[in-house]
Amino acid sequence: MNKFFKMLVAGMLVFGATGFAQDEPPKPRVSPAASVSQTIGKTTVVTVDYGRPAVKGRTVWGELVPMDKVWRTGANEATRFSASTDVLINGEKL
Repeated sequence: MNKFFKMLVAGMLVFGATGFAQDEPPKPRVSPAASVSQTIGKTTVVTVDYGRPAVKGRTVWGELVPMDKVWRTGANEATRFSASTDVLINGEKL
């Protein structure tokens, strides 16, 4: 009886622990990912990857985001800008 009880407890520990080892399903993104690309000239490809903001019935400009503040769109990763060649923006080489 004692050996049976020990085996039963060991089995419950082994099989019970595997339930805690499971990953949680990923949560939906607050701002869905979006990307836009444009070819400029014949060689330069400019790409912007960003989190697409959702208004969801809110008034964004003037209430959620003050008019005189810089606003980062999306609620996930920072916006990424990439270009396949060097580009000149406002006299600055990127």
